[in-house]
Amino acid sequence: MSCPEYKTENTYPDLLDLERVLSGMHKDSGKKKGYSSTMLFQDFAATFDWLRQVLPRIHNHGKHEFVAAIDIKSVVEDFVGHDLQEDAFVAACRERGLQIKKMGRGDYFCYLEIKFPSLERVMELIPEWEMHVQSL
Repeated sequence: MSCPEYKTENTYPDLLDLERVLSGMHKDSGKKKGYSSTMLFQDFAATFDWLRQVLPRIHNHGKHEFVAAIDIKSVVEDFVGHDLQEDAFVAACRERGLQIKKMGRGDYFCYLEIKFPSLERVMELIPEWEMHVQSL
């Protein structure tokens, strides 16, 4: 299923929200490497939309633990139907208020972990996600 085109203005989150989040991110993030916020916005909005739709439905499914960011990103990519920019994904998680920590030295994204509910039952929500995307 393809992801819709998200509006960049007069919505939440918008382009200004993304720029605010990116300005406070780690020095190894894309903003510091010269990526523009407009280049990252669609992935940011798709991730945030996924978090807004899916998190409430899995919130009570087991203990919340730190999960590798790359694993969560992979699941989101399965839902939205394309690869996501790492910085857009992390920015959406930060905007959603998820707890993020770095577990080691080296590549910025590979060592990130996010406190998240169990991912075991997430795939059950694909039909609901498809209905949501069609309604946009």
